[in-house]
Amino acid sequence: TTLIPIVDRLWRRFQIRQLCIVADRGMISQDTLNDLEQQGWPYILGARMRKQAEVRDQVLADRTRFRVVRGPRVQSTDPAPLKVKEVRVEG
Repeated sequence: TTLIPIVDRLWRRFQIRQLCIVADRGMISQDTLNDLEQQGWPYILGARMRKQAEVRDQVLADRTRFRVVRGPRVQSTDPAPLKVKEVRVEG
């Protein structure tokens, strides 16, 4: 319930021209998603790939290859390589 009002306040206060909301799925409710869609703000949502039906059925089923955006680990303390792909669902 607080995400949209906070983003809106920051957007107005600092006169931000472009923004993209990045959030974990646990932070977002269906009402918030509806508000994001209505505002037209772009967003990136983290989700467990195999537990979310939409992700499993639409994203993983998509034949587009993942690409690595962070190189391989050199040391054990380095972040794991991040694999991403873009899949558009309903536009």
